[in-house]
Amino acid sequence: PRCRRRATHPPSVEAALRGPPAAIRSLRNLEVGKDARQLPLTLTRQQMRNSLYTGPATRFLKEESSTEIFLKSTGNSLSAATMRDREFVNRFCAFQLQPLDEYRGDMDEFLARALKKMNGLTPGEIDKLSAHFRSGLINNYKVFDRHAFRKHLPGQESRSVLNASLWDVMTTGLARYPEHVVEARADELRNEFYPLMKDDEFVRSVTYGPNDVKKVKHRFNVTGAVFRKVFDA
Repeated sequence: PRCRRRATHPPSVEAALRGPPAAIRSLRNLEVGKDARQLPLTLTRQQMRNSLYTGPATRFLKEESSTEIFLKSTGNSLSAATMRDREFVNRFCAFQLQPLDEYRGDMDEFLARALKKMNGLTPGEIDKLSAHFRSGLINNYKVFDRHAFRKHLPGQESRSVLNASLWDVMTTGLARYPEHVVEARADELRNEFYPLMKDDEFVRSVTYGPNDVKKVKHRFNVTGAVFRKVFDA
């Protein structure tokens, strides 16, 4: 008789299947458009996080990735099916809520810890996080329009891909400043930002091996100095 091939799962799923029943139930109810009785053979890392940290945190990711300003500022270019859109919201929350020194080089673990932390926030704290996030999106779109969160130079017509590393530093960076202040100093910010697009070390930090601790800290330190020069001088 022909042997049936056993379905295999990614290591993270296999680990969850050997875990407590709650984790298994969570995986079976994963929001990926599958039959609830069928465990998907492949999961993105964000889908795994979404299944294991269900609660206020995952509701926040879902709601914030569906807003008009999120879709507009990202050019509606992040996949909802793979939860890439929610991953970007997760990244903002991770760097907004956790000190940079707590990043140790494992982005998945850093994002997961953020969701765990968010599940313990009060409704008021969740509302404040939402306000900061949306302000960061609005500010970036006001300054860079359709090129927000993308590597580009002045006058560039073609739009490059959304860059997660730029997203991290620009969303959290501009979330700290009132919208009217950012709008008033948009020209100054662009004048400081565009030289970074020609700075080899900065470009490498947002392009090659961007999850490396030194590169993460470098881009946050560099953009932080830019923000302070433009808004705090």
